Amino acid sequence: MRLPSLPAVSVALLAAAALGALAAPAAQAGQIVWTRAGGVGIWAMNDDGTYQRALVATTFPTLASLTGGWPTAVGEPDVFQAGGTTVAFTDMFVGGICGIPCGGPYSGDYVYTLSNGTVTAESPAPAADASVFENQPRMAGNDSVAFGLYGFASSGSPSGPVTSLGTPATAGIYTQPVPLTTAATVGTPWADTLSETLETDVDVAPDPINPSVFAWVEDQDRSCTLFAVAGSPMCQYAVVVGTTSTVPAPVSIYDDESPGGTGPTSLAWSSNGADLLIVDDRPPNDGIYEFPATTAVAPASKTVTEVIAEPPGWTFGQARFAGSRIVFDAAGEGSAMPGTSDIYSISAKCDAGTCAFPANASNLTHDPSADNIDPAWTSAAPPLVAAGDPLTASTPPAIDAASLVKKTVTPATGVSIEVTLNEAGTLRAAFSHNSSSLGAVSVKAPAGAFVFHVKRLHGRSLAPAHDTATLSVVGGSGSAAELHLPFTVVRARRRSG
Repeated sequence: MRLPSLPAVSVALLAAAALGALAAPAAQAGQIVWTRAGGVGIWAMNDDGTYQRALVATTFPTLASLTGGWPTAVGEPDVFQAGGTTVAFTDMFVGGICGIPCGGPYSGDYVYTLSNGTVTAESPAPAADASVFENQPRMAGNDSVAFGLYGFASSGSPSGPVTSLGTPATAGIYTQPVPLTTAATVGTPWADTLSETLETDVDVAPDPINPSVFAWVEDQDRSCTLFAVAGSPMCQYAVVVGTTSTVPAPVSIYDDESPGGTGPTSLAWSSNGADLLIVDDRPPNDGIYEFPATTAVAPASKTVTEVIAEPPGWTFGQARFAGSRIVFDAAGEGSAMPGTSDIYSISAKCDAGTCAFPANASNLTHDPSADNIDPAWTSAAPPLVAAGDPLTASTPPAIDAASLVKKTVTPATGVSIEVTLNEAGTLRAAFSHNSSSLGAVSVKAPAGAFVFHVKRLHGRSLAPAHDTATLSVVGGSGSAAELHLPFTVVRARRRSG
């Protein structure tokens, strides 16, 4: 990430003479939210991969207070791409669906939102004889959320797998105001989806230009016996585009799959509302595809562009437009650790003839220890605020998040650290090498995100070594208690010739 050229300010020193500069928020085009480590947390980062930090974690007290303290896993995050600042996500129980007795106030999967540090339950508790499973929430602006909902009549408290619950009593796409305005209903059914056949993990997609228009996928023939291609039976799915009208929505495009296929596994709009993006992870058409969203053109007459092909040994997950880029998750042999997923980005101008994976993709997470899946993007630049750290003057100064701009630096560049405070305060950065103090710097820091740079300690440039910056807020408490950021100073290469 290129930092803007900004004026230096004087910095008070706690240990020794130092030179530093306080900068405005780093330039960025937007932010990505995603699920990390199999549901341990919802994370956020700048869309160039910098400034990675947790927004919600299963260990956060603010979430435990809403779930009754049950073991949970969070996932399926979404944020409205046209400047959205509210993050929707789901919360489920570890051990599988219905791993605890179904029925009662804490059974099933539920939708929550995170806005300015506050987590809100958007799903009312079901009755004692029913279980509700909500999935794939999508923000339609900042004030409405859409999701797939499956309601089961439990008839007692079965504790087995989902098949023990029988046929869903309710299944379809629903919408709910954000924040939840009434606990009496689970939301409003969308269009005619209660009478259509939908996949379990329905991926409804609101149009960023007109959030009252959705795209979603309908199953045309679950038996896979009504359609055939070249004499072979085919399952057929339709991507439809429609409003709240109960008249069946017009088809944008059909997707034919060999028996066993599940249709598009991801659905998203381009930022200008003109095109739709789908992921098809089943051969022979496995990859990411783009096509015009309009329903005025017959599906068979549309040009479908393969954005990037899915190579053997890889599996693509969720894909979203991200301004001039496309972000998606991919797992496979070429990952930092085989079998784990990372978040990647490619140019939105790619097609399978000009771009290949992974050669033309940027790995944004580089995480060999955990899966990173389900990316979503917002054009909003102000950093999304983690749960429990609202940017208000009523809380003591605390570090909301901090990250090194680069983990490897030179004496000439110095070290740059991006920090978000929940309230204006004094930030202290102490530097050490093998537990030996090198000096410290304190700066008057604003609320929100800013970048500060340190090039010299004790009047000297940073020397090549493996050092650590320890951040704290003077007079702060809680999350302000020391964050450790290790970095490496290396000698700059000399230019030849």
